[in-house]
Amino acid sequence: TKSFGVLAEICDSGGNVLTGPSALAIGDNLFVCIKTKDEGTKITAITEFTAEKDTCTVTEQKLEIDESMSNVFVTGLGSEKLMVVINFPARFFTNNNIIILKGDVELEGTTDSPTGPSALPSRVPSLLPSMI
Repeated sequence: TKSFGVLAEICDSGGNVLTGPSALAIGDNLFVCIKTKDEGTKITAITEFTAEKDTCTVTEQKLEIDESMSNVFVTGLGSEKLMVVINFPARFFTNNNIIILKGDVELEGTTDSPTGPSALPSRVPSLLPSMI
């Protein structure tokens, strides 16, 4: 058997990975780039994606991220790399705790893939960027 996976990173609007992203402010967009780790696979769906603010004792805020939301834009579905653009609501800026992003995507093998055209679930690695 073969394991498949993805890599999720904070990036800029051009898709360039940011190693030390600056703090977000109200109105700023967060760009998350998700790409497959395996040649011959593509991302066909985001099955779950959430953002949480954690206080170490209780989750303060949780946002289920869905591409149908007016403050979320997804580009690149059906390819090996996609970008999710999120504009967080003001409630995410009440303190300077980090925002934790996590989720799942569905991968599919392309016709030239060793696995053939099949659906492969994959977990998006959690991102722990310090946002504000």
